[in-house]
Amino acid sequence: MGVGEVIGTIVSRPSGSTHAGSGDQNVYNGPTYIFDPQSQRPKRSPRAAHRKDLEWLDDRFVEPKKYLEAATCLREWNVVLIAGRPGSGSRSTAQMLLHRLPGVDGPYREIPFDPTEGDRGIVVQSGDRILIDASAVSDELYSALHDQLLARQANVCDVGAFMAVAVPADIDTVIHGDLGRRIIQIEKPAVHVALHRYLDCDGIEVGLGDLDHPALRLRPMRDLDKLAQSIGDAREKGVGGIHEWLEGALKSASEQANDVANKARRMNGSERILFLAAAMLHEAHVDAVYDAAQSLQGQVEVAGEPTPLLEQEGLVRQLDSFNATVDEMRGYISFPGFDYDSKIRTHFWSNYPGLRTQFREWIRDVVDQSTLSGGDRDRVIARFAEQALRTGRPADLTSLAEGWSAKGALTARWPDAVRVLQLGLEDPRHSSAIRRKIREWALQENLPAERGQVLVEICADVIARTDPLSAAIRLRHLARQEDRRTSSAAREAIRSLCRQDRWFCRELIHLLVARMGTARVVSPADIEIFLYVTEPDESAVIVSSPGLRLLLTQGWQLVMAQSETPQWRRSVQKWLEAISESRLDEGALDILLDAAAQKDDVLSCLYATAVRWRQGQVANVQERMAVANRFCQRIDDLQGL
Repeated sequence: MGVGEVIGTIVSRPSGSTHAGSGDQNVYNGPTYIFDPQSQRPKRSPRAAHRKDLEWLDDRFVEPKKYLEAATCLREWNVVLIAGRPGSGSRSTAQMLLHRLPGVDGPYREIPFDPTEGDRGIVVQSGDRILIDASAVSDELYSALHDQLLARQANVCDVGAFMAVAVPADIDTVIHGDLGRRIIQIEKPAVHVALHRYLDCDGIEVGLGDLDHPALRLRPMRDLDKLAQSIGDAREKGVGGIHEWLEGALKSASEQANDVANKARRMNGSERILFLAAAMLHEAHVDAVYDAAQSLQGQVEVAGEPTPLLEQEGLVRQLDSFNATVDEMRGYISFPGFDYDSKIRTHFWSNYPGLRTQFREWIRDVVDQSTLSGGDRDRVIARFAEQALRTGRPADLTSLAEGWSAKGALTARWPDAVRVLQLGLEDPRHSSAIRRKIREWALQENLPAERGQVLVEICADVIARTDPLSAAIRLRHLARQEDRRTSSAAREAIRSLCRQDRWFCRELIHLLVARMGTARVVSPADIEIFLYVTEPDESAVIVSSPGLRLLLTQGWQLVMAQSETPQWRRSVQKWLEAISESRLDEGALDILLDAAAQKDDVLSCLYATAVRWRQGQVANVQERMAVANRFCQRIDDLQGL
């Protein structure tokens, strides 16, 4: 069905989550690099980026009722379930409870609830802080959620970790007993107080009483950031005061939706196409709107023959009939009122379900337009993702990402592929589907190098922020790809993450040890990855942690059990070299000796390796001799010589 037939880059706001329960608004904090010949990996840890997001939220957060009760529950019982209605801020409350835990600075991570994955063998240690956002879980999954939370509760309490879970308000109908006593029902904070906090952080000084508007009380917490932006934009125009700015921002959503529907009803097919194009490219140049409308015209059927261009109304005049304004100096288009452009997009996606596939292909074309700036392109992708996810079509996002990372795809499209996948990952309703697709791609034989680069980035810069195990699983698969461009990028990302983030390192080594320990034939690629991430500079951090040290010993034991010794001999020599240069503590040799204990053939190989290393170079001779002699003596002692 065609439109005519119906009638006959980068967000400039600071990164960080807003208050939200079910259906959070996610504020984009884009990837910090793209793999290309000129780029290098960033120095900032993904977890540091996540801390920045939490600090941004902390500045704006207003505690709901029973927050102190929830904080006490988490501190004393290690587990709290924050129950609230959609828009009450249950996720943000759970985040802040973990972020503000007094005297606890262990790793913070988010474990996605996915009933298809079950218990993924996550390693939890004392002081770890775990967030689970189950606020959007449907009631048919309550039983599965209950079972997973019971298992997590036991694990968390046993080791002294902390877990906060955002859950639906009626979860107490299925969760009882000890876990049920950890449910804290919160209510939405006073929205005008929260908005005042947002405006204050943005440098907009207004009186608290000026914001106490009846319509504001009905707004969900997820609208706060957009409201603050709308008020800030109105202030910049210099017209009116806070009362006018707030009124404009709060114009009834239903009133706007009715206005959009009435306008669309009076339009012909071509006018509707321009109406949607203008909404999709709100704040872009008018030339980009025209190009987008032409592209959409080719995707959908419109009744009748097209009117010759010079017989049509001028483009600006047509846009003016939609109440869209074109800036005379800069040529940018905008709609009046708060979020009016969003209501237009929602109207078309809701009322033309048969065209959603064409809309997706249209966006694929629009993103290629030369008339779009980087910011325009980023906003178009975000607006499309919002509608696709709202209408339950996460596959539309992965379809775009697949095309933008296909064999031969332009490097300019790689960031767009990362962007659209990130938006899907940030939606709690559909993140599990996006994760599964990423894993499916990572396992794919003959994976295009272009897609491999995109997947490495989405794992290292997005998934690793909150879920190191998921990132480790997918990066391990990518590191095993035959194409060296993908495998090298994945291994470099793994090593960088291990250096920056001890939790990721722990998860990865635990994963490798588990895979090598259960495999009938240990994969050479897993051995390579293990040795790659345990080179001296990385091991200097690992050996200082008792939990990681034990995992490292187990890994070396499995590696040494392989008959192919030259590979691990080179790694042993690197360790000896680092010890002789004081880059690695000599106590690290205990790991090698413990791994080889009671295996005379392996101990003999270690001995021969040390002797060859000692004799191999003339530099640093005394230190090399001393380290090698002590190591060989300890091997003799173990063998009773």
